[in-house]
Amino acid sequence: MVDFQSRDTRRGPTTDHESDAESTDTTADDAVSDAEGNGADTVGTDAETATDDPLAAESGESDETAVDDPLGDPGETAAAVDAPAAETAPPASKAATPARSVDVAVVTVADDRAALEDAVTAAFETAGHAVVRRERLRGGYDGIQQMVDTLVGRAAIDVVVTVGGVGLAADEMAVEAVHPLLEKALPGFGEAFRARLSDHVGTGIVGVRSAAGVSDGTLVFCLPGDAEAAALAVREILATEAPELLAQLEE
Repeated sequence: MVDFQSRDTRRGPTTDHESDAESTDTTADDAVSDAEGNGADTVGTDAETATDDPLAAESGESDETAVDDPLGDPGETAAAVDAPAAETAPPASKAATPARSVDVAVVTVADDRAALEDAVTAAFETAGHAVVRRERLRGGYDGIQQMVDTLVGRAAIDVVVTVGGVGLAADEMAVEAVHPLLEKALPGFGEAFRARLSDHVGTGIVGVRSAAGVSDGTLVFCLPGDAEAAALAVREILATEAPELLAQLEE
């Protein structure tokens, strides 16, 4: 019997003790095995060729060409180029509003009139405004009302500020004298002023009175007879809000 498992075309030559019949059978079987081996190799080659099909590669290149097609619609290309320019265009700039200086008349109603007058005047002028008139009174309802009424009728005066006369003493009548002259009250001034002043005087704010409003087209404010408190009201409220309020009156 012939041992088929020992057949191998790559093995060495047969030994001398093998018979001629066996050599003949081996040669025939080896020819069949070689033919089968060549057939298997051929199948493997076809499989590799199918995997590396050049048409598949061409198909992939065709897809890339479709994405980067230089023959695309010129209209779409122009729109794509122009779109970023429209998005990054800077917005139109707004014209800057120039700062406005107001003309102020200061009426001092207190014992230390000079110190109060200087403190309020300095606060207005530091903010860029002009104090065009200064008046000093000893107090009294009629005197305060008459002075304020005279000043609000002057075309050269935008704002009238009284300093002092707002306490609880019997002769401190600035708030009562000014109120009948006001056509429109501005209660927000008193609220804003007391909110800022409370950081300095605490609960003592309950005794701080004030008044504000419009009389004959002129702004009128009543401030306390304390230099620091009056200057605070000018710096943090009147210096910035008076021009805005006058602009509203002129609309």
